[in-house]
Amino acid sequence: MKIAIIGLGDIAKKAYLPVLSQKEGIELVLFTRNAATLNELARKYKIKESVQTVDELLQKNITAAFVSTATEAHFETAEKLLMNGIHVYIDKPISMNVKGNKKNC
Repeated sequence: MKIAIIGLGDIAKKAYLPVLSQKEGIELVLFTRNAATLNELARKYKIKESVQTVDELLQKNITAAFVSTATEAHFETAEKLLMNGIHVYIDKPISMNVKGNKKNC
């Protein structure tokens, strides 16, 4: 199963990467806009695929994603993934308000 980790901050470094990188049958794809962090963590955890945009990520044929970005980006990122049939796990809070980040939600 191919799974993306989106956002490579403290939670990803302390929880997701150490555990998921050791699981058999899981192929990880890393996503952050910070190229230095992306390269460092890909090298450290021996992860072959990494991207810096959601559009690049969607081309990687992932099955699921852990969304661990800044809260302000949770809604938009998750919505795009879900609209493309990708299973999503989101760090809390999902959004800063009940209506998410879109009008007429």
